[in-house]
Amino acid sequence: MKTRLSLIATGVVAAAALFTASLALAGADVATLHLTAKDNNKSFTVQRHSVIVVKLKDPGWDGGYGWTRGYSSGVKRVRYHTIAARSPHHIVGGGVAKQIWRFKVVGPKGEGEIQFRYVSPARKVVRKFVVGLRIG
Repeated sequence: MKTRLSLIATGVVAAAALFTASLALAGADVATLHLTAKDNNKSFTVQRHSVIVVKLKDPGWDGGYGWTRGYSSGVKRVRYHTIAARSPHHIVGGGVAKQIWRFKVVGPKGEGEIQFRYVSPARKVVRKFVVGLRIG
């Protein structure tokens, strides 16, 4: 009985180690590309299933300005969130927020693109952020 329990425990430990190793290998295959405003109008080579994180500062976040996602191809948005700015005395326009998008590359081999537009409260486009993708 003691030998049988020992064999079962050894098997469980081995299975857990194999599972952990497979998770580590799966994570190693997925690269993450981090983009900011300095990457505007650039192109990047990415692999299918890789992750793209776009972080854009939003200086007018509390005055009605903001980034909106435009046309995108070859990617799927999986998450979006905003980090609000801390401004002294809650002054309108007194802080810079960050808008953060997380995408997964889903397109087949070829060309893709991610676009954002920075718009005013009247929905007028103030500036654009465009990144080209070469999906390998």
